Formats: sequence, C-alpha cells, structure tokens
Amino acid sequence: MSDLARQLDRAHELINLGRDAQAMELLLRLLRDRPEAAGAIEVHLSRAHLVAGRFEQGHQHALRAVAAAPDSYAGHLLLGIALHLLQRPDEAIGPLRTATQLDLEDSDAPQRLAQALTDLGLLQPAYEAASEAIRRAPHVAKNHFAMGYVLHESNPEESARAYRKALELDPQHAGAKHNLAGVAITRGDWASGVRGMADVLADSPQAKSPIFLLDQRVVAVIAWLHWTLLGGAILYGMSASLHLIGPVVVAIAVLGVGLLVVWKGTRSLRDALPQRGGRYFAGFPRRERIAAIWGAILVLGWLWLLGGAIAGLVRPDAQWVGLGTFGFLLIGWILSWIRVPLARARAQRLRHAAT
Repeated sequence: MSDLARQLDRAHELINLGRDAQAMELLLRLLRDRPEAAGAIEVHLSRAHLVAGRFEQGHQHALRAVAAAPDSYAGHLLLGIALHLLQRPDEAIGPLRTATQLDLEDSDAPQRLAQALTDLGLLQPAYEAASEAIRRAPHVAKNHFAMGYVLHESNPEESARAYRKALELDPQHAGAKHNLAGVAITRGDWASGVRGMADVLADSPQAKSPIFLLDQRVVAVIAWLHWTLLGGAILYGMSASLHLIGPVVVAIAVLGVGLLVVWKGTRSLRDALPQRGGRYFAGFPRRERIAAIWGAILVLGWLWLLGGAIAGLVRPDAQWVGLGTFGFLLIGWILSWIRVPLARARAQRLRHAAT
C-alpha cells in the first residue's frame, strides 16, 4: 500500500470516528503536497463535510472531485448525495445515474437514486432503482430501506414489510425505525407509531422529525376538542331556549367530554415517552405556536360558554351571551387553516431527516 493510500485510509478512519478537525487538516495537507491525486483527496474532503452536516461544502468538493477525475464513481456518488441532502433531487439524479453505471456492483448509488426519484414523484423508475440495489446486495439494510421509501405512500403495507426487513438486517437502522413508525401513524395505529418514534428519540434525542410527527397527534386532539366545543355550542343554543339549567349542564358536559378526549388522545404519548411525556408536552407550545394558540382559544371559548350559562341563572336573557363561543370557534378555524401550509413546509424541510 502506498503512502498516499495509507494517509487516505487514516483520513477515512478519522471521519468515521468523528474527529473532523484532524481529518480535514490531514486531507488539506495532502491536497497541498499531492495535487496530482486531487480527485481522490477531494472525494474524502467531500465525505468529511457531508458527515459533519456541511452539505454545501461537501457539494463543492464533490464537484472538484468529478472535475479532477470524471470517471470517479465516488465523486459522482457524493455529488448526488450532496445535492439530495441540499433538497435538490432533480439535480441529484444525473450524477447518481452516472455512478450507477460506473460501478455495476455497488448498491449505494441505485438505492440513493431510488430515494431521489421518489422525492420527485417518479415512482416507477424509483422502484426499478431500488430493485436493482436489492439485486446487487440483498443483505444490505439500506437497500430495503430505499424500497420502503419508494413504497411509503403508494403501498404502506409493502413499505412496512421493506422497513421490517431493513431492521432485521440492521436493528439500529434509524431511518427504518422512523419510517416504520410513520407508516403505523398513517394507518391510524398511534400506539405502535408513538412507541416507534419514542425508540428513535431514545437513540437520537436531538432528532426533529419524530417530534414533529408526534406533535401531529396533539394537533389532532386539539382538532377533536374544536369539534367537541362546536357540538356543545350548538346544544347550548338549543337548550337555552328550553330551560335555565340546560346551558349549565351542556357546559359541564362539554368539559367532561373534552377531558376524555384529551386523556384518550394523548394516552399513547404518555405511555411511550419518558416522564409520562412531561418534558415533551411542556415544549409543545414552543414548537407548535399556532396550534397552542388554537387550543388556548378553545379553552377561552369554553369559559365564555360556562360564563354565559352561569349568568343565565341570574338573568335569563344573559345566557345568550354564551353563544359568543362561536366567535372563538371561528378564530380557531382560521388558525387551523393558517397552520396547514406552515406545517407542510416544515414537513418538507424535515423530509430527509431520517433517510
């Protein structure tokens, strides 16, 4: 083995160990001393930046690697990976296809290509790329993960099977854990989904995508509370014209049903998360400000309903004030629609978090 090969192997090892500064120092010195080997050195520099999360710098070094060595499999592969991580899947497809053709045995390029094509909605070629990755290396977990990724929305059952296969081959595959839990949530199995996301968070406490998905459960509970209060406000109006005590009964009933909705709706979160979800729930208003305001407005709407009912016991015509709850419901409905595009945009930003 040449001295250059030993140095590059050492840099590769340092990157794997997370010793980024040492790896970069070594590689930059090599680039200065051995300019004729720029292609191979730039590949390692690109990989170092990508592993450290510096995607744009990784992209720039991958471009230089390809410029220095146009037939470099690793250069094209890393260029495609960098572009995909930069959420530019349309540009990633070219170098990933080239990498797939430059090395007809390695499975990394076709499985990455499958994910980029899926992000563009090109499911048939994505399925073919994932199938090719599995054909090349059937015992590699990430290839089965790629197949699950392709089928995630179009065929959740087969997608879950692919994720389970990935976990069978690699029980610590974070992406497969995350997406398998996501499939369970999509299918309405919140108990399994929350347990899966809690498992992902136990391994990666700083992961944002699992928290985002769990937050959607709380948002769903707030939506159920909205419908509960709407039904209560309608019953309130009907009972107000019939009996003085009716509105009070309705307001108390709405409270009881609302508490039941909260208890049942958040039970899976409380059962799966540490400290019965205490820290998680405490952080929800910071993560989902609009949803938290929506929930607070619903509480105010219920208090207004109760206040009108109690006032009606003193002065019968005052009970009609309670119908002002419909104003709170209208504000909540507007907030829910404002939140939708913002949540979609956030989901898009987190799309690659577990891949």
